Amino acid sequence: MFQLKNRLQEKVNPKRETYFDFLRGIAITLVVFIHTTPSIDLSEFNVYEEFNLAFRQLLNVAVPLFLAISGYFIGKKEMKVDEKKLFLKKQLKKIYYPCLLWSIPYFVMDLYGGKNPLMALSLLFLCGYSVYYFIALIFQYYCISNILTKLKLRGVIYSGIITMISIVLITYLLHIKGVSIPLLIYAGLFPVWMLFFAIGLYLGKNAKRDYKLLPYLILFFLGWLLSIAESHFFYSYHQKGFGIKLSAFVYAFGCIMVLFSSYTESVIYNVKNLLCQLFVYIGNQSFGIYLCHCFFISAIGLLPVTLPWFIKAFMVLLCSSLFIATSKRYFSRIAGYLGF
Repeated sequence: MFQLKNRLQEKVNPKRETYFDFLRGIAITLVVFIHTTPSIDLSEFNVYEEFNLAFRQLLNVAVPLFLAISGYFIGKKEMKVDEKKLFLKKQLKKIYYPCLLWSIPYFVMDLYGGKNPLMALSLLFLCGYSVYYFIALIFQYYCISNILTKLKLRGVIYSGIITMISIVLITYLLHIKGVSIPLLIYAGLFPVWMLFFAIGLYLGKNAKRDYKLLPYLILFFLGWLLSIAESHFFYSYHQKGFGIKLSAFVYAFGCIMVLFSSYTESVIYNVKNLLCQLFVYIGNQSFGIYLCHCFFISAIGLLPVTLPWFIKAFMVLLCSSLFIATSKRYFSRIAGYLGF
C-alpha cells in the first residue's frame, strides 16, 4: 500500500494544478463507465433499470468536464497570433496524429467491409471513427478561443444560447423524429458543447473560483432529476435519449461549477490522499486511456463470461492504464506516437 502511494506521488508534478488532473481522472473514468454501461430498458417499471438510468445520467458530465478543463487552461495562457499557431502545431502532433494511428484499425475494417474508400478516408482524417470526434471538436474550440476570450462574460452567455438552440434541434431530430445522424455531426461540431469550453475559458482568464455554490448545487440536482424524466420522455419515441439533451446539459453546467469551486477543491481534494493520487495518476493518462479504451472494451467483451458492468469498467481502466505504463517503460520511442 505504501509503495503504491509513493509511486503515485512520484507522478505528480508540484508545479501543476494537480486538482485538475484529479478532475481529468474523474472525467475519463466516467467516459469508460458510459461506454460499458448496459442498455437500459424502460418499457416496464423496474427498480434495477431505474437505478441504471439514474446512474447513467450522472455520467453525462464527462465530455463537458473535459471541455471545461481544456478551456480553463487555454484561458490562463496569453497567446498572440504567432504563439497560437505554434500551439496548434504542437497540439496537432500531440493529439491529432495519435488519433489517426488509433483510427487505422477501424479504417481497415471499413475497407474490408466494402465501405466507399473516399468515405472511409474522410472518416479517418476528420476523426470520425469510434469516439474520436472529441479531437475534431477540441481543435474547433482552439481556433475560436481568442474570440471567446475577447467577449469575456458575453462569450459565455452567447455560447449558452448557441448550445441551447443546438441541443434542442439535435434532440428533436435524434430522439423524436428518429433521424440517423453520424456521431461526428451531432456531437463533433462546436456549437453543441460551446458553453462548457466557454465557461472554462472564462474562469481561467477572468474569474476567481470562490463563488457561491448554492445556485449551482440547485442546478446540479434539478438538472439530474430533469434528465431522468427527459430520458423517460424520449424513450417513449425511439428508445433513446440517455445522453445528449437539454436537461443533461443543465446538470453538467451545475456539476462543473461545483467541481471548479475553490471551496469544493479544499473539501474533496487532498494531495496526500491515496484515492486522490490514484485519480491524479489516471488523469495524467487520460488521453491515452481515451484513445485505447474502446479496444479493451471489445477484447473484454469476447470473454466467455458476462461481467457486471462496473467490473467491466474497472477492468477496462486497469488494462488501459497497464498498457500505457508498459508502453512508456519498454517502448518509450513509440509511446509518444501512440498518444502516451
